[in-house]
Amino acid sequence: MSIAIRGMLFGGAIFCAGLAGADARGEVVNELFRFTGDVSDEYQWDGTYVYGSPNYVSVGNNSFDVSGGLGIAPFSQSAMGGAQFGFPYPREDVTVSGVATETAGGGLDTRLAASASVNPAYDFPYGPTAVAELAFTLTASMSFELELYSFAYDNDTGSGSLVLQEVGGGLIYSISPFDSAGVVASGTLDAGDYRFRVYTSGNASGDAELRIFPAPGPALTIGVAGLFAVRRRRC
Repeated sequence: MSIAIRGMLFGGAIFCAGLAGADARGEVVNELFRFTGDVSDEYQWDGTYVYGSPNYVSVGNNSFDVSGGLGIAPFSQSAMGGAQFGFPYPREDVTVSGVATETAGGGLDTRLAASASVNPAYDFPYGPTAVAELAFTLTASMSFELELYSFAYDNDTGSGSLVLQEVGGGLIYSISPFDSAGVVASGTLDAGDYRFRVYTSGNASGDAELRIFPAPGPALTIGVAGLFAVRRRRC
């Protein structure tokens, strides 16, 4: 959007001023969280023995899949699968969490964390998974910072990813094993739909915060269109 005022007469001069690039400020809308934890059935000893060994039976599955808007945050949930002491089934644990704070100018701060563990890990890659995710829409361009607090996985028994991407578009950021804690990405996001996601499987964990805030204000540009010099008349 551009605002221009033309043909203003000041002391015999025609002056033209323009405010360039004063587009409407962006806003974060349509926020949708999704938290999932996938574990095997939980087993407990039923107090009996079979051929001299404790008899373990399934007592259900604690996996979860929870979605919701901003009202769901702060969110935290854990689940356990397998057997408590890792025998005769590997013990599996998952935890996910998310915190969101609306900020000035239509912005949003979101911190997501996910962790998964399996011990012993002989059933990898079929172990537990934990995912924390936020989908959102920007109504116009906004600035962002992505800060990494921690990310780790066991090369033999775990895997994971941490991404910020435009839905239907390319990756804006994807975790690298060489990334250290701190701001790992920043810049401007155009209007559109986005996804911020922390995924962990086996033995892995991730924790990061995405901050979205108004882009810097437009610069005031003043143009002179036909500035005519006028000589004073002597009385």
